[in-house]
Amino acid sequence: MPPIQETTAVSQGTKEFASRLETVKALLPEGFIPNHPPDCFSKCITSLMAHKDGNRIGEPGETVTINPAIRPEYDRHISNSEIKQIDQEYPNLLVFNQQNGPEGYPQPISLNDENYKELKQLAKEYLRFQTGDCIIAGFAGEASSVRGCLEAAIDYVGPNRVIAVDAGYDPLATDEAKKAGCKVINQKEVLEKLVNWDQMKKQFNLPFTAEKPPCGKGTTYWVAMLYLEAIGLLKEGDFVTNKDTDVINPYIYVPELYMALARMYHPENNPVEFTQALRTGQGRNNEPWLYQVNALVNAKTFEKRLLGYALGPITWPLSDARSAMWRHAREMPTTTSMGMETIRNVCSAGLSLERGLRLTAQVVVPDQKIENAESPPDREFRVVFHCAQLLRDLAEMTKTLHRFPHQWTHENIASFNDTFGGRITDTFIPPRHQGANILDQTMQEYILPSIKQLREFGDDIINWEKLKKL
Repeated sequence: MPPIQETTAVSQGTKEFASRLETVKALLPEGFIPNHPPDCFSKCITSLMAHKDGNRIGEPGETVTINPAIRPEYDRHISNSEIKQIDQEYPNLLVFNQQNGPEGYPQPISLNDENYKELKQLAKEYLRFQTGDCIIAGFAGEASSVRGCLEAAIDYVGPNRVIAVDAGYDPLATDEAKKAGCKVINQKEVLEKLVNWDQMKKQFNLPFTAEKPPCGKGTTYWVAMLYLEAIGLLKEGDFVTNKDTDVINPYIYVPELYMALARMYHPENNPVEFTQALRTGQGRNNEPWLYQVNALVNAKTFEKRLLGYALGPITWPLSDARSAMWRHAREMPTTTSMGMETIRNVCSAGLSLERGLRLTAQVVVPDQKIENAESPPDREFRVVFHCAQLLRDLAEMTKTLHRFPHQWTHENIASFNDTFGGRITDTFIPPRHQGANILDQTMQEYILPSIKQLREFGDDIINWEKLKKL
């Protein structure tokens, strides 16, 4: 276990650190830092939609009505050559570490390469001493890996800024987590004693009780967010990072350090307010998500199309490592289970559309990730397809409300839960072996309110004082 030290958050403007940043920046390969104008995001979407609609053949009623005040250049002719350039440029906005190597294909650098030892150290120092960041980590049955993952997190931000939440399924995992030296929260205690579920049902249409509270990954990380709010540890500009605890090589697979690089070297005039790791290949199973995104891109409804274009560049939609500015994280709703990444993607996409800037940086992480157990392909397909179905329902409600999920009121969340929450989805899944497809059912998740929304109800829903003293 690394030595435990106190973390002191200091200004990012220290002269010595800034000087080292510039020195190391000169050693980065060309193309490591994306270089696009800040307004490229909105211009690309505008041009793509205008070109698509300008080339449609069909009845006038099939054409989406576009508000010219939103996109004043909508009627401008878009040449095919301009579209081809956008096709190349738009998916790469704010994507770090995908520079081409001598062979002409992407060759990302590895922070485990001896040549980038100083860059890795600089990223660790940035998280530890130049930010006030926190890392939250949930665990259920990861007894073989949870301690190592938490100790790695402590190495980045210090013991006082790592919050682990125990879902309560495995006493051995609980014991291992406590050995790491960070705060460990008992999820069941919070949900059973400190949440007024009668009020949650009244205000948000959530059908849970203290005896039968929600469970799942999203609920676990929501409890961590509640605790962070109660103790007031984060400032608005600090970041909160989600960390999985099923990795058995946490000092080799270090997505938190890669994500830090996007903030250390963000493009001029383009803020980075969300980050997430980018990985492809076996075990990612991103295809079902892309099927749904492409359906949105080609929909007839304006809001759905906007959302589809904003979400399309997200390469690893269920990324296990992601961070967000606290002021955004506390204002965004989440879901009860595996859909937590999906609704975060939709919320951050909506905020990007609202601001006219790509705010989410993706950073290629080339290092091998070794998990404590292999997830069968049919399970992965089921999970990702379930998230794609959630995306479909979020988009449908966005169309109905004419607002993105980060803008939803508590009445809007109640409406989603009433319309979609708990609904059964039948899913055909590819078989593991030669044979017939598998038919299975999943239940649509419920949306949990944002931290900010809960604060607006004072102590009527959350017992903030008792939560603070846990």
